[in-house]
Amino acid sequence: MSSRPRVAVLLNISAGMLESQSSDTLRAALTAAFEQHRVSAVLEFLTGPELHKAAQHAAHRIKDQELDAIVVGGDGSIRTVAHVLAGTDIPLGILPLGTLNHFARDLGIPTTIDEAVALIAAGQTHLFDVGEVNGEAFINNSSIGLYPYLVRERERRQHREGISKLSALIVSGFRVLRIFR
Repeated sequence: MSSRPRVAVLLNISAGMLESQSSDTLRAALTAAFEQHRVSAVLEFLTGPELHKAAQHAAHRIKDQELDAIVVGGDGSIRTVAHVLAGTDIPLGILPLGTLNHFARDLGIPTTIDEAVALIAAGQTHLFDVGEVNGEAFINNSSIGLYPYLVRERERRQHREGISKLSALIVSGFRVLRIFR
């Protein structure tokens, strides 16, 4: 990376932490953290469907040497971007901005924004595997049985009823458990 790393920070507005606080508050915290650690960051707040295309665009900018890395947070967002970057040598920075942050925790990535940005700024990289099942990429787990149904039902309710992720999860949990008795 250059002396002042340049990163695209791709943020899914439906990810855990982004859903629970204003984008202005999060933008200010991220901007301050990246500036403190001397990383030039371009923040993009996106919907889930926009994330894949934004990752492809950022990957092209890295190949053109306009950027050094892509930074993303939340397990679903990481999975989407990892699918785009699989088989490349493009660095992927991880921010713990999702609901559960399984992948970040599995890798021992700090849970605070400042500490995670410090790790990204240090430029230390590790390889990780990206698997694929039925054409879908996965990074740290692939689920069968009850859990995928629960996630789909939660997302459907969340979008259809306009309720929070947690509320949708609780309602969906009862519905899915009734089906899988």
